[in-house]
Amino acid sequence: MASRDIEQGRNVAIVSVAGNSDLMQETGHATQQADHKISKWGAIKENPINFLWCVYGIWALIVIGFDNQAGGLVVSIPEFRKDYGKAFKGGYVIDAQWQSAFSGGPVASSVIGSLAAGYFGDLIGRRWTITAGLSFTFVGVALEFSSDTVQVFFAGKFINGLALGILTTMVLTWVSEVSPLVLRGLMTGLCNVSFCIGPFVAVLIENSVATKTNKWAYRALFVSQWGFGITSVLIAPFMPESPWWLIGKDRDDALKQLRRTNLRRTIITIMPLTIQAMSGVAYISSYGTYYFQLAGISTARSFQIACGAQALSIAGNIGAFLIIDRVGRRPLVLWVFWLSDVTVGLTVFYNFAYNFAIGAVAYAIIAETATSRLRAKSIAISSTIQAALFTMWQFVLPYIFNPNEGNLGARTSFIFGGLSVLCWIYLYFYQPETARRSFEETDEMFLKHVPARKFKGFKTDTEQMGEDALRSKTEILHVEVKAE
Repeated sequence: MASRDIEQGRNVAIVSVAGNSDLMQETGHATQQADHKISKWGAIKENPINFLWCVYGIWALIVIGFDNQAGGLVVSIPEFRKDYGKAFKGGYVIDAQWQSAFSGGPVASSVIGSLAAGYFGDLIGRRWTITAGLSFTFVGVALEFSSDTVQVFFAGKFINGLALGILTTMVLTWVSEVSPLVLRGLMTGLCNVSFCIGPFVAVLIENSVATKTNKWAYRALFVSQWGFGITSVLIAPFMPESPWWLIGKDRDDALKQLRRTNLRRTIITIMPLTIQAMSGVAYISSYGTYYFQLAGISTARSFQIACGAQALSIAGNIGAFLIIDRVGRRPLVLWVFWLSDVTVGLTVFYNFAYNFAIGAVAYAIIAETATSRLRAKSIAISSTIQAALFTMWQFVLPYIFNPNEGNLGARTSFIFGGLSVLCWIYLYFYQPETARRSFEETDEMFLKHVPARKFKGFKTDTEQMGEDALRSKTEILHVEVKAE
C-alpha cells in the first residue's frame, strides 16, 4: 500500500511541477530515493521490458565466451593438431608460435575493437555499435569453418577478436545504462555468466565430437557459434537505445573531460579487468584441457573434467549475483578473491572461486565507477588494457608450459599466485563499495575524496535530499487524501 502511495505521489508531483525546475529536481530526488527502497522482484515487476532487454544483452555476450573457449579447445583436439600441426613423439603438436597467434591474435585485435566501440558507441549510439559487432562474428566464424591452413584460420580468429572487443565494451555499457538501479549489480554481474555459459556449451559440444577422426571434430564447434550470433543479430536492430546516450549526445566532446577525470577514479575503473588478467584466468581457461592431456589424462577424460570445471564457473557466478547486493562488491572481491589466490593451482576449483569473486563483480564495479559521460570510453580503456595483458599471456604461456619449450607445467600456477597477492593488496586499500549507489551518489563521494573503506557507510547529500524530498511528497499525498 505504501509503495502504491509513493508511486501515485510521484505521478501527481510530476504533473504539478511541470515547468518548475526546482520542484522537478526535488521530484527527481524523491524518485531516485524510492528506487533505492524497492526490492529486486519489485523492480522486475515495474520494469519487465527493461529486464528482458538486459537478459537479451547477456545472451548476446555468450558468443564472446564461446569463441574464447573455442580458441583454446581446438589445440586440445587431436584431429585439429593433425590437420594444422606437425608430428612430435608419436603424436601431433601445433607450433608454439601458432598457438600464441591463435590465442593472442584475437586478444590483440579486441584492443582495436574496444577502442572503436568507445568511439562509435558515443558517435552513433550503443544499439548500432552492438549490431555491427555481432555482424563481424559471422565473417570470422565463416573463415574459421572453411579454413584449410593455419593462416586462414588465424584470419578468422583475428576478425572475431574485433567483434569480441566491440561487444565486451558496448554490451556492458548498455546493460548498466538501461538497468534499474536496484538491478544494476545483478545484471552487470550476470554478464560474466555469459562468459561462462559460452565455454560450458563449447566444452559440451567438444566432449561429444572431439574423438571423431575427421574435420567435424573441430568444425562442429564453429557451426554452433553461428546459432548464438543469428539469434542475437536478428533482435539487435529493435533494442532500445541507452537513455544516457540520448541525453548526452549533444554535449561537448567527452574526451575533453577525460583530461580532468580524477586519477583515482580512473584507476579504480581500470583495475578490476586488469586483476582478472593477472590472476591466472588466461592460463586456466585457454589451456586447462590441454594441460590435463599433457599430464597424461586421455582426451575424452580431459573434456569431461573441463565440463565439470565450466559447471563450477557457472555455479560461482550464480552464487555471486545472489549475494552481490546483500554482501557488497568490496567484501566479495577482497575475501573470495583471496580464496582464488590460494587455489590457482587447483585448476577445477579455481573456476568456482574466480567467478564467485573478481570474475563476476568486476563488471559491476567498472560500470558503477565510471562517470556517466565517460562510461563507454572508460570501459573501452579498461577492456583495452585487459586485452593487452591477455595478449601478452597468450603469446608467452605456450613457451612457459609446453613440453618442447619451458616445460614448467603445473609450476606455472606459482607465477599467477604471486601476482594475485599483489592484486589483493591493491583491493584492500583502494577498492570502494558502490553497491546500491546511484551514479549521482558515486560522483559525490569521489568529488569529496571519501576513503575507499568508508564508502559503504557514507551519507551523501544526494541521499539526504532524496530522503527529504520523498518524505515531503509522501506528506503532501497524505494531506491530499485526507482532504478528499
